[in-house]
Formats: sequence, structure tokens, C-alpha cells
Amino acid sequence: MDNHHHQQQQSLIKELPFPVPRKRNKLYVYYSTMGYLFQIVRDIDPKLRLMIDTFTLIGFIYSARFLWTITSSVFNGFYVHVWSRIWFRQDLAKKYGKWAIITGATDGIGLEYARQFAERGINIILLGHQPETKLWEHVRVNMLAVIMMTRLVLPSMVKRKKGLVINVASIAGYQPLPLMGVYSASKVNHDFFFKSKQYQ
Repeated sequence: MDNHHHQQQQSLIKELPFPVPRKRNKLYVYYSTMGYLFQIVRDIDPKLRLMIDTFTLIGFIYSARFLWTITSSVFNGFYVHVWSRIWFRQDLAKKYGKWAIITGATDGIGLEYARQFAERGINIILLGHQPETKLWEHVRVNMLAVIMMTRLVLPSMVKRKKGLVINVASIAGYQPLPLMGVYSASKVNHDFFFKSKQYQ
């Protein structure tokens, strides 16, 4: 009985379209199982047309999705960093007002925003803080400060029908990061808070 079962496994393995180890180990068992499954599929569809068509469709969908993601990222990068500088350079003071409040202006993106606004003749109020490591500081700086600052400046913008709030989010708001759970959560707060304000 065992010999018959072994011979059956051997015959099934020979039909596999990839090399199979001859030594009986976990890999051997895995490939023999694959051979058994292939044989079941062949009994249903001798020429494997259905399975090949299915995997071809899955591969096409995956490739199309991957290509779309790459193309979209390249287009967005070109639009933001190249095309916007060539075509959409505007008089910010005239369109949005002469004053800007910039948080996190001591370094990084906030500092560069301050420089760019200053070069365009915008009067700026700079708010900065020293690096903090406590969990509560992430909540206070990245969540409460954003909400309170928006509440402070938004009513006057609505009243004047002029103004702009720039929300600096992070990839952490779209993809959870290991060991940075609180920071990721605070950036998700950014995204949903400003989306809610946009709908309002």
C-alpha cells in the first residue's frame, strides 16, 4: 500500500512544470501535494486553460494596478515640484491675504515654508517647539495644536472669504509605522480633521 502511494506521488511529481527534490523531506511533501492538486485541476480541465486564463487575468490586473501606481506617483511628483513652479505661480498675498501663521517653523518643512512665504512678501508669524519624546507631546503638538490653531484662524477667513490652511501630513497617516503608533495616529487625525473641514 505504501509502495503504491509512493509510486503515485512520484508519477504526480513528474508532471509538475518545475524541479522537484528527490529526498523525502518537508519540501518533498510540499511538491508532492502540489502535484496532487495539479492532477485534480487536470482532471477537471485537462489542458489547464481555465487555470492559465485565471492566473493571466490576475497577473494583468496586478501589473495594471502597479503601473497605475507608478504612473500616478510620477505625475503627482511632476505636477507638484515642476509644473506648479512653471505655470501656477501666484500672488499669494493677493489671493489669500498678507499674513501667514507657520507652526513647526524651527526646522524641516516648517522652516522651508517660512523661507518661501518670506520670499513672496508674506508677513509671517512663526511658532516653533523643541523636540519632545513623550507620548503626550505627540498628541498635544500634532493633534490638539492643529485643531485649536485652525479654530483660531478659520472664522476670520470665512468672514473675509479669503484664506488658506496648508496641512502638512505624513506617509505615516496612510501607512502605519512600527514603533511610531502614536505619531501615525496623530497624522491620521490631520487627514480626517481637514477632510471634514473641507466638506464643511
